[in-house]
Amino acid sequence: VLLDRYTLPEPPPPPKVRIESGNNEVTLYWSDLSENTTDPITQEQDFEGYRLYRTAPGDDKLSNVSSQAALLSQWDKPGNNVGYNNGFDAIRLNNPVYFADDTTEYRYAYKLNDVLNGWQYVYILTAFDRGNTNIGLEPLESSRTANAFRVFSGTPANEGGSKQVGVYPNPYRASAAWDGSTSRSRKIYFYNLPEEAEITVYTVGGDVVARLFHRAQSAFNGSTAGWYSL
Repeated sequence: VLLDRYTLPEPPPPPKVRIESGNNEVTLYWSDLSENTTDPITQEQDFEGYRLYRTAPGDDKLSNVSSQAALLSQWDKPGNNVGYNNGFDAIRLNNPVYFADDTTEYRYAYKLNDVLNGWQYVYILTAFDRGNTNIGLEPLESSRTANAFRVFSGTPANEGGSKQVGVYPNPYRASAAWDGSTSRSRKIYFYNLPEEAEITVYTVGGDVVARLFHRAQSAFNGSTAGWYSL
């Protein structure tokens, strides 16, 4: 191979990720995109494994949420001196999963059942390679900001109004124990909402504080949540 420019070693690209939220649960699906890329220096397919990071409830009170994410799980190839050697059997799907609005072929899935409804979590999934001991190159990991997602679990959409809509705390008072010090870090939780709804928040005296337009999918993936960004 003739190199006509200055080239550096590269980690594998991050996998394509899809996250589905539910009642006290989150499931991550991802593709095998990272596994068949070639390092520009070694000219080897040196993919080694995946790492999953997650923040803790309440970390959204901090100014940079994603920096608080801690390693939650790791899966990597067996039979070498890199990583845990635990393989991919625990996460590999017997058959790929597809979604109606998505052409990606998802080959892996990992489900978490220990999440708190209504709390913001940041999930980060990276891919890393095995490095190269012959040239003193440590394993390289894909960017942690490229695959960072803020996610909220909660009760599914209340179809047909079969469940009573609720909100807590009600009434709300500022400076609660779970609140931050700014307006963006204060929280009111709603549950048993329908798929789409208009929410009006009033003061105790009856004045309108805010009108919120809720869509279930946007709320779960964090795109309309008014908390800290990544």
